[in-house]
Amino acid sequence: MIDFKYDCTNQGCSPLSTAYVSSLRACQIACLSDTQCRTVNFYQSNNQCELFADTADQYGSYLAQMDVVTMTAIDNRKLSARK
Repeated sequence: MIDFKYDCTNQGCSPLSTAYVSSLRACQIACLSDTQCRTVNFYQSNNQCELFADTADQYGSYLAQMDVVTMTAIDNRKLSARK
């Protein structure tokens, strides 16, 4: 989602990690490399990458914010189990 930020509304929720990466792609790879990662906020202006273990439908919502790209990882194991 372009120009939307994942905002965790649960008090116990915080990013798994925050890193400064070289690109959006590097942020995607960081999430896919972490088995706990489900949602990512990537701030284009400073290349900051926030990894979260939860999704908006669990503990948060999406807020409009310029310069942010939010992505949610899909667990293929759950999708293939539905077939």
